[in-house]
Amino acid sequence: MLISNFLKEGILNLTGDMIMLNMATDLNSGGRVIAVASNKTSYSYDGDASMKNGVFTYYQMQGFDVEDYIYLEPDCQFACDQMIKWAKSYRIRVVPSYTDSYIGDFNL
Repeated sequence: MLISNFLKEGILNLTGDMIMLNMATDLNSGGRVIAVASNKTSYSYDGDASMKNGVFTYYQMQGFDVEDYIYLEPDCQFACDQMIKWAKSYRIRVVPSYTDSYIGDFNL
């Protein structure tokens, strides 16, 4: 059963602060690579029709498919760098990022 179902049924009572704390704890745990297109004070952006995805996702897929990255970490850096270049061409500010607490290289 999804957490949302537990909340609807009154089985679980979480405040927004509790959810954010649990999420932050989970995100800061070891063994993860987390890539995001924005932070809590900025936007992520949909790409144009040729991208068929959000901008960050588009560049992650370009890294996999065109640049032939076999590890997630350089692909995440590529997506961040390309999204920033894309944003500059539209004169908008973006803050894509990734955090790597995975030991070794995450093989795609």
